[in-house]
Amino acid sequence: SSNQIVAGTGLGLLHAFAYGVTCVTTLRPRQRHGQEFMNLKHDVNSLVIESEANLAETIVTLCNDRALVRRLGAVAYRTYQETRRLDQMVDGFRRSIEYAIYRARVALPVESHAPRS
Repeated sequence: SSNQIVAGTGLGLLHAFAYGVTCVTTLRPRQRHGQEFMNLKHDVNSLVIESEANLAETIVTLCNDRALVRRLGAVAYRTYQETRRLDQMVDGFRRSIEYAIYRARVALPVESHAPRS
C-alpha cells in the first residue's frame, strides 16, 4: 500500500538532499540502512531519532520550527552539491572499476603467447 512505512535509508535520502528536503530517520534498524545512511549528520543535515516512538514528536517540532527546517534543508542541499552529485558518484564508480581491474591484473599471472624455445 502507499501508506506503508519502509525500513531503512537508501537512495531516497540523496534525492531528498538534492532538493534540500529535511530528512528524518531512525537509528534502528541500522542493519537495514544502505550506505547512504553515512551521509546523515544529526541536527546538521538531518534528524536521526532513536526510534519510531519519537517520530510524532519530531514531526511536530519540524512543523513548529521553520528555521530548523530551512537550516537542515540548506545543509542537506550543500552536502549533496559538495559530495553526492551524480557526476561525482559516476566518477567514484569509474575509479572503483579501474582499481578492481588494476588489482585483478596485478594479482593474476599473465600468460605469455610467445613461442617456447
